[in-house]
Amino acid sequence: MSLLRNLADRGLRGARLVIADDHGGLRSAASRVLAGATLIPLAGLSHARDEMEPFQDGDGEHVACQTIGVSKLQLGAELGIPVETSRGDLRLKPGLRFVASDASGEAFAGEESGATGLRFRGRIDFGVDCSLDDDLVLGFGSFYSGLGRKDLESYGAGLDLRLEF
Repeated sequence: MSLLRNLADRGLRGARLVIADDHGGLRSAASRVLAGATLIPLAGLSHARDEMEPFQDGDGEHVACQTIGVSKLQLGAELGIPVETSRGDLRLKPGLRFVASDASGEAFAGEESGATGLRFRGRIDFGVDCSLDDDLVLGFGSFYSGLGRKDLESYGAGLDLRLEF
C-alpha cells in the first residue's frame, strides 16, 4: 500500500486499470489509494522444443543432432493508471512478474554457464497506451527480465497500433 500511496502523493490521479493477482488486499489498497486504477493479474505458461538434424558445416566439420527444450511460467501483476491529457487519454502500465524457466537438451551439455535446470528471476514491465480516438490505441511497452540472475538477463521494447472494439 505504501507504493500506491507514494504514487498518489506524487500526483497520480484517475487510474482506470490496475493489473495483479487475485489478492483481496491489493485490490482493496488500489481502490482506496488510486481511485480509478485497475489491478490486472498476469499468468502465462509456455513450452518450446527445437530439434536439429546432424549436418556438415561449411568447413566440412560434422555437427551432431541437437535438441533444445525450454519451459517458462510467469506470474505477476500490472497496474493500469489512466492519465488525462489535453490531446487524449494515456494509460501507464507498470508491472512486475516472477519467472520460472527450465531449459534442457543436448545443446546445453557442453556449456559452462549451467543453463539447464529450473531457474528463477524477476521481470519489470512498463508500458504506455495512448487513445487516438474511440477505437484506435497506440501502445509502447518495454521490459527487463533478469532481476536476481545476471546470467539470464533480457530486455526488449515494442510499439503497436491497435483497433479495439
